[in-house]
Amino acid sequence: MSKEHVLKVENVTMQFGGVIAVDNMNLEVNKGEIVSLIGPNGAGKTAFLKTAAGLLPPLKGKCLRGDGVVTACFDQMSAALSSDKTVTEHFHDCFPALTEKEVRSILGAFLFPGKDACKKVRSLSGGERARLILAELFQSGPNFFLLDEPTNHMDISARETLESAFQAYTGTLLFVSHDRYFIRQTAESLLIFEDSAVHYYPFGYDHYVEHCRKQAASTDQAARIQ
Repeated sequence: MSKEHVLKVENVTMQFGGVIAVDNMNLEVNKGEIVSLIGPNGAGKTAFLKTAAGLLPPLKGKCLRGDGVVTACFDQMSAALSSDKTVTEHFHDCFPALTEKEVRSILGAFLFPGKDACKKVRSLSGGERARLILAELFQSGPNFFLLDEPTNHMDISARETLESAFQAYTGTLLFVSHDRYFIRQTAESLLIFEDSAVHYYPFGYDHYVEHCRKQAASTDQAARIQ
């Protein structure tokens, strides 16, 4: 595998609910890419993230991660965190080498300033728990990040915070989201899941939408001529 490749997918077939979702997928993901996975529910997006993270074996084929790749994976289950500790205590326990000032700074960046950092973890909303887990994952320093619906339950401020974190991130990032605005703001390229196949699109979401519009117009025109 090339040193520039974080992930190499070779002849991978995956199933979802006992049905083949992706058949014979081949793909290479390069260092530093920010890629959004789009497509209908059940098309295999989440299954692929778990396979890429090494959490779910493919039905056939293999996923190879590059040397030195450190993976972190976020999904909605990982946000089901519960603890009697405060947000600050919980985060400091995860990273004991950090000073209190550093902990406050990191938590503040993820919208836990002042009194919010003193909340009990078990009392946090779904969006707040997701932000806390994401703060932990970013702080752990992975160079390959995989996220499944990270903006679920988040308000506008939280989504903007996550956008900034994505844009400042220097590693490789794959994410699933149904939030079109968030995809527009963050994705540099797309993986399109449809009809048991996966297509790589090397541009952002707006470019893809315009491409689809032109393609549909061209098809309509050809049909009229015929």
